[in-house]
Amino acid sequence: MAGKNSSWNPWEMFKETPEELQNIEKRKAIRSVARAEWMKKKTSPYSSGSGYIFDPALQRIVSAKMTRFQHFNVSSRTTLSGFLLYVFPIGLLCYSMDKYKTEYYRGVNSGEITADKQTLRFMW
Repeated sequence: MAGKNSSWNPWEMFKETPEELQNIEKRKAIRSVARAEWMKKKTSPYSSGSGYIFDPALQRIVSAKMTRFQHFNVSSRTTLSGFLLYVFPIGLLCYSMDKYKTEYYRGVNSGEITADKQTLRFMW
């Protein structure tokens, strides 16, 4: 239990500068204004009653996501990035798995790997 002479001070623990505290208060004021505007629109008796509040910024984001392939331009950079991010890793994985499987079954068939040391014997 902390006594009267406790040295714990939350203002020193978090160490927020006065500028940061002012920014926090500004963001809080902006949120309260936005919340009040939303409540005004939501509870307006003159609204359409659909329950949907149109937000132009959200509409721009949704429209940009829906039309991103219409504005895609094929270039050497996009082709290279697609190859390096998708084709090359999958090809490398398939090659390494095939190489491992070939070496493993070569060892099994030649007798280098005995039946009790086979790691893939319960595979199928």
